[in-house]
Amino acid sequence: YGSGDGFGSGDGDGSGFGFGYGDDISSINGMAVHQIDDVPTIINSVRGNIAKCQIMNDDLTLSPCWIVKSGNLFAHGKTLEEAQRALQDKLFEDMPEEQRISQFWEAFNKTDKYPTKLFFDWHHKLTGSCLMGRNHFAESHGIDIEKDSMTVSTFISLTQNAYGGDVIKLLMPKG
Repeated sequence: YGSGDGFGSGDGDGSGFGFGYGDDISSINGMAVHQIDDVPTIINSVRGNIAKCQIMNDDLTLSPCWIVKSGNLFAHGKTLEEAQRALQDKLFEDMPEEQRISQFWEAFNKTDKYPTKLFFDWHHKLTGSCLMGRNHFAESHGIDIEKDSMTVSTFISLTQNAYGGDVIKLLMPKG
């Protein structure tokens, strides 16, 4: 058995307002923060057009990364290879369609078989197709991206009526 009494009261009041983002941070831990492609970035070392860096996250933690540069274009990546691929993608995005097609024909000839992975990557370069879409296309057509090979003619016939087919069809006069 037991018994007890209790009593309590209280009140509170408060207000607040705030917003922010790391755009105005010019340094952290004594290291300069630069806005590179709107990403707060600390540059640790530079060799030629390659930099070892750190990205400043929203919680002010730092994540290591690489940056590569070509002209006025920059690309970040978790690895150097990832940054280089991202830069190549940016360069191709800015390139006129005729130049992309010309570069394609510099990489391939009309008769040889090439790893399907090359065509998989080139479809993106030519058309801007997304990774998920390309993976779905390959899977639904029974294509093993890592093991199969094909000719340019096969690549064109497979993809000319799919996403970006208008660009793929421009390969035909030379294909």
